[in-house]
Amino acid sequence: MEEYLYKYFVIYSKLAIPDIGQFTMEVTPASVDDSGRLLLAPAPRISFVEGQVTADKHFFDFIAAEMNVDEVDAIRRFRDYAVSLKQKAVEEGVTLTGIGQLHHSAGRLVFSAATPEHILPAVSLPDGVAALEKKQAVIATETSSTTEYSPAETPVNEEIVEEEVAEERSGSWWIYAVILLLAGISAILFYYA
Repeated sequence: MEEYLYKYFVIYSKLAIPDIGQFTMEVTPASVDDSGRLLLAPAPRISFVEGQVTADKHFFDFIAAEMNVDEVDAIRRFRDYAVSLKQKAVEEGVTLTGIGQLHHSAGRLVFSAATPEHILPAVSLPDGVAALEKKQAVIATETSSTTEYSPAETPVNEEIVEEEVAEERSGSWWIYAVILLLAGISAILFYYA
């Protein structure tokens, strides 16, 4: 049962287990450390809210399809698993593969999230964030021909502007051809009508 729960959790980023609580997975975006010299990769963050939750019909359909059983049997098996999971968590603690550990402490369930194995390492930025932002600005100006910048923002190379205007003029010849074609067809239709 645990492998099906993990698969559902990875696909839908949430898992509700009755009498235990709800697990959710959120992705923390990539960030730069305080010194500005390390780029930290995005990473999943698993959170747990203890409480009375109910599993939805979509979850039971998923479990039934994965186990190749009917929905009633899937509900019964899941309910039995949830009861035994709660009992194990209260007595000795339990590890949910890929999700984390649950144990009972001070009258409530305590969750410790698993450390994902597929977290990417931090990338060193030799010149810091300022150099990276400068490179991104250069790339953005080189690849974007539709974005307009004020002269104060970006120095304009007149040769590049002239080439772009020439490309726009030479690339729109087919519009004039279509207009002339439609005019010719309408003249022929007018003559024979």
